Amino acid sequence: MTNSNEIDQRLSAIETEIIQLKQGQQTLSSQLENLARVSLDLVEVSRVIQQEAQRDREAWRAEIRQIWEYLLRQRPNGGQPSGED
Repeated sequence: MTNSNEIDQRLSAIETEIIQLKQGQQTLSSQLENLARVSLDLVEVSRVIQQEAQRDREAWRAEIRQIWEYLLRQRPNGGQPSGED
């Protein structure tokens, strides 16, 4: 049969383990909060990048359209440059 000293030692070990578990839980909670913040930041960065990419595409299309219109004025229907007829 176990004596009271062994029981006290085992209870002390269990209390120590409970304290360590609580500290681990707090650490995990803190890391989870940090991860959530980082995730939200990444979502925001992704949104901004998508907006900038859309603006860039629109600007690129406008430039291409201007070049195309210029070329059409210079050589309508693939013919000779205007003014050389």
